[in-house]
Amino acid sequence: MTDITARLVRSGYKDGLDDLSGVQQRFGKEPWFALVKGGYTGVFLAMPVEELRKHGIPQFDKLGVDWSQDPVQALRQVAVPQLWALAEDDRQAPPAVTVERLTALRSQGQAISIYLFPQADHGMRSYDQAADGTRKPTLIAPGYYDLMADWAKGRVEGPYGRASRK
Repeated sequence: MTDITARLVRSGYKDGLDDLSGVQQRFGKEPWFALVKGGYTGVFLAMPVEELRKHGIPQFDKLGVDWSQDPVQALRQVAVPQLWALAEDDRQAPPAVTVERLTALRSQGQAISIYLFPQADHGMRSYDQAADGTRKPTLIAPGYYDLMADWAKGRVEGPYGRASRK
């Protein structure tokens, strides 16, 4: 889904509308479908394809963002140590691909520290989950602020809640 919506954005709504329509028709009635959020993907999935075809999404179109930017290439240019604290259950920015890419960069010599916080969603929030899959944010993931403070002090010694270092 994100590949389709990324194609849509990069092409100015010319490439991918039929694919988006297919995804909406195939999965639109699934209980999880309405829970897809984050970036432009959640917005696109909730909009009728004909609306996108006619009007696009003005609030995104006015941003002047270069959606073709390669984030991995940009990170290769960073010459200082990086700390990445990720929420393991993040529905807006699922961390699996990010961890994979960051690990690859680290193996190429980048100074990257990765911490994954379990039972945390976007915003590093712990949550209570209802039977229907909806989540109610509770508190900031235990150990997150301690990790940030220690990183700022230049001494990461942990443990940080139940976070694991990747």
